[in-house]
Amino acid sequence: MDFNFTNEVLSNEMNCSTFELYNFNTKNLTDIEESLHNHYDFYIFTEGNTEFLINNEIYEITNKDILIIPPNNKYKINTEKSNSECTGFVLRIHNDYKRKLEESDSDFLYSFRWIEETSNFKISLSENIILGLASKFYFLIDENRSDKFCKEIHGHALLISILVNVDRIVYSKTKENILNPKQQLVGNISSYISNNLTSDLTLDEIASKFFLSKYYICHLFRDVIGMSVQQLITQERLQAAKTMILKGEPIGKVHTLCGFKDYACLYRAFTKEYGISPQKFKNIYAHRNDMFI
Repeated sequence: MDFNFTNEVLSNEMNCSTFELYNFNTKNLTDIEESLHNHYDFYIFTEGNTEFLINNEIYEITNKDILIIPPNNKYKINTEKSNSECTGFVLRIHNDYKRKLEESDSDFLYSFRWIEETSNFKISLSENIILGLASKFYFLIDENRSDKFCKEIHGHALLISILVNVDRIVYSKTKENILNPKQQLVGNISSYISNNLTSDLTLDEIASKFFLSKYYICHLFRDVIGMSVQQLITQERLQAAKTMILKGEPIGKVHTLCGFKDYACLYRAFTKEYGISPQKFKNIYAHRNDMFI
């Protein structure tokens, strides 16, 4: 298996048979011309705004949008409409590689199929989700640059993890009206948690808020999403912490802003989950908008 991380400006064609990852700004976008291609282009935008013309339809893009453009669709980027600070990532997946990935699980790459079926290439998300995806891409880039044992197969595993994350996000947005009652309830509780991270989010408090038994909530979360309420709370707080660090919040204030009791609690949870300290994460990732991969 092979994959590319390149520092060249974007062209219309891929140079390998699996995937390529670019970190771009407006300069990288200038060479994209309207043409058909045999791969999937998956854009996320972390800063600024621009305008895409896809099959003669205008898509205005901000830092809260992702674009997935399947093969055989003509598109170009109107750089005259681009903000000078427009930055982000484009992940290119070869059509043959995409088919191989789908063979592993019929649900996998739901987001790509949804885009193709609806021809709605843009999906708007929250800024926190976009920055969360960006941090995953940074981890993927660092893995490729490292000399770690088995880094190539781990790179593919990281890519699959990112795509599963995107699938779950898109599925949640597009299927929310047909979820069963248990899924709807878990979704409501999860939304409450994500919107109240600085509150005292104990199981008793959540049970009281939703007029449910805490034992029922425990079983509900285990059955529907395979984790405990406390695990979800910790994950949401850690994701918020990463987002705040990437946005430049002082490390000493992050634990308060995302609901950890003190910095020691944030440090232990962050290091356990990501393998590095919050300060090291900041040193590696917080100032990378000028990096081109």
